[in-house]
Amino acid sequence: MKKIILSILLITASYINGQTNKLPKGFLKSINTEDLKRHLNYIAGPETEGRGTGTPGLAKAANYIENHFKQLGLKPAAADGFQQAYDLFQDSVLASTITIGEQVFDYYNHFGANNRNNKSENLSVNEMVYVGFGIDDKTSSDYSDYTNIDVKN
Repeated sequence: MKKIILSILLITASYINGQTNKLPKGFLKSINTEDLKRHLNYIAGPETEGRGTGTPGLAKAANYIENHFKQLGLKPAAADGFQQAYDLFQDSVLASTITIGEQVFDYYNHFGANNRNNKSENLSVNEMVYVGFGIDDKTSSDYSDYTNIDVKN
């Protein structure tokens, strides 16, 4: 029993000792409001064009951060630098229409849709019912766009 208690105490002591990483005081003193504003204004500013995935604006922001790390004297954890390359797939809607009778409605001009799960498809229906945004919230507001509308699945 004494060996178990002693083992637990030694493990606990080594764990606690491993967690006493003191932050360098000089580094903490170097953080100030002006620098934070300057960095944030650049990274979130028009120069980085919104930082969309795979865009030149994101590359500008990444290069800015990398150069700042270098100025601070930081060393990259990876052998090939601070940035890590990865394959990227970007999808977009090239064209989408809804035709009702003879009238054609174009995506973006006449309607919008969530295009995260695109698939090419032609649908043909005899009747279409408009139900606003299709909200059916019975949990918080007891609101439904389907109230008084006959919708069949």
